[in-house]
Amino acid sequence: LDYIDIYQFHGVNDQETLDKILDPEDGLKNTFEKAKKAGKIRHIGITSHKMDAVKAQVKTGYFETVMFPFNFITCEPADELLPLCREYDVGFINMKPMAGGMLEDTSVAFKYLFQFPDIAMIPGIEKVSEIEEIVSLYEGSHEMTTAEIEKMEQLREELGTRFCRRCEYCQPCQQEIPIAMLMAFPSFVKRLPPDWYLKNPRIPGMMEKAVECIECGECETKCPYNLPIREMIKESYNLFQEMKANHSK
Repeated sequence: LDYIDIYQFHGVNDQETLDKILDPEDGLKNTFEKAKKAGKIRHIGITSHKMDAVKAQVKTGYFETVMFPFNFITCEPADELLPLCREYDVGFINMKPMAGGMLEDTSVAFKYLFQFPDIAMIPGIEKVSEIEEIVSLYEGSHEMTTAEIEKMEQLREELGTRFCRRCEYCQPCQQEIPIAMLMAFPSFVKRLPPDWYLKNPRIPGMMEKAVECIECGECETKCPYNLPIREMIKESYNLFQEMKANHSK
């Protein structure tokens, strides 16, 4: 490996961390500027999950790119961040175009984002077929149909803003509770047949861990979306017990 195209400072969600990176005396940027001058790094970027933090990062004029969540559920960047990136000539890398796996209709998710031609989407890929589907979307019409718009609005209403994006900043849990998976359970119930989550051997084990929560609240202090994680874990556990009881009759 001769060089890295882009090096990103990852998960910078507060001013204190940004100041440490940019400190003129012993900031991390000094090391990476040397690497850039030596041709080892071509561009320097930064990633974040906090709107106030990423806007401050853009305004420094130092970073060439920012990476931030953007999809038709988490759509605030359209008005708050993209215009700022254009003003400061900062590239926008779009993480979580599928809302961390919460959106299943790739066509609806991508066609919403196609209206912003100056972003670079980086969806998570698990299968070759997913790559083929995305390529076909780029090659086809970028216009949303009436049915797709209606589906988008329906999903917006269903999900709201109170859902886990699976960034996993809340982990690790000192009780080894799989927080992100537990928080995703209500979406399993909405989108999957009962046999999937009632007979899947991972789910009961996950629920057994849920009751080990000691209510320390550490996970909530680390969540960039300020979710009431402890409450949502209880809701997932209670929903599982309800579904299990209903389908055992």
